[in-house]
Amino acid sequence: MTAGFTAITSTHNPLIAAVRALHTPKGRTAAQLCLFEGPHLIQEMARAHLRPATVLFDPDAPGVAPLISTLTDWASDGVEVFATNAAVMERVTETHTTQGIVATLPLRELAADRLRTQRRGRNRPLVVILDAISDPVNVGTIL
Repeated sequence: MTAGFTAITSTHNPLIAAVRALHTPKGRTAAQLCLFEGPHLIQEMARAHLRPATVLFDPDAPGVAPLISTLTDWASDGVEVFATNAAVMERVTETHTTQGIVATLPLRELAADRLRTQRRGRNRPLVVILDAISDPVNVGTIL
């Protein structure tokens, strides 16, 4: 595992069950969290200055290594960051091939009022770009 991060190696860890629950609307509402998966989304989260509640990552997964600095910064800022393995990542993700990193974000971070204050003075609309959606149901979930 990666030095400096707490390790979770068991798929039976209570945190893993809590993250899995975020795959359902009921779970997201109960926890007031949403789940982001993949290095690209985590990188964009950092660029948008959004602070996740929890991050789980497999240090051996492709695309994760460039994020270690961000993860270290987040951990020093109080974000719970856990190094895991491929088996744990497969358990917490819904994708057929895990992308090696997930993060939970408090729903309040995505509240319309908060987003509006971040965009004040800008004349750009909020844009959602969907790329390679394999299941049409995912479009409804995203919207």
